[in-house]
Amino acid sequence: MRAMGRPLLICGILILPISAEGQSSRTWITETTVTWGRGGFAYQGTGSDAVVIADLGWRWTYPRGVARGLSVAGGYDAANEAFLVGGRGRYSRHWRQHQWEASLALLFSSLEDGAVGGIVGVAFYPAPWGAFVLQLDVMPTNAQIGCRAGEVCNGPRTLSGGSDLAVSYGLRIAERPALLSWLGAGLLGLGAWALAGELGCC
Repeated sequence: MRAMGRPLLICGILILPISAEGQSSRTWITETTVTWGRGGFAYQGTGSDAVVIADLGWRWTYPRGVARGLSVAGGYDAANEAFLVGGRGRYSRHWRQHQWEASLALLFSSLEDGAVGGIVGVAFYPAPWGAFVLQLDVMPTNAQIGCRAGEVCNGPRTLSGGSDLAVSYGLRIAERPALLSWLGAGLLGLGAWALAGELGCC
């Protein structure tokens, strides 16, 4: 019996993660996140530093309110006039009917050097369809010539580019509202494209 006990114990340890996986429930991740707080050569003051990122993926929720997720992310960095694409991993827990989530994103920027950046974020979901977000961004940033808005300096100077470290904050919408935001963005894009063609612009 002892000879059989060890193989059964090993099998139990190996099967345990599969059993836990079988108890999980899977849901779609459809989110749009808008944050402010980054700088860049196109920065013209608060409001022009917006970064918009859309996420599409899966979230696996386990017993006791623990969840893990993985999503594909893509968006636009307005302060640097750059497109972003990459992925985001997530870990979340439920606390008093609400959800806290920590995430790590790796994103490629369309800046000339094609650098890679990262975002470490924390999100609080007071409701399943929305959250408040606080992030630490280490993202590629273009060099800026001149003074930042609101800054006093003796004359034009070149601010270094590279990886800009910044704390950003913002809002996130999820589920059906996020899907509606994607539809709205698509319609605006089509309208802008049609208008540019009609006016013979660009």
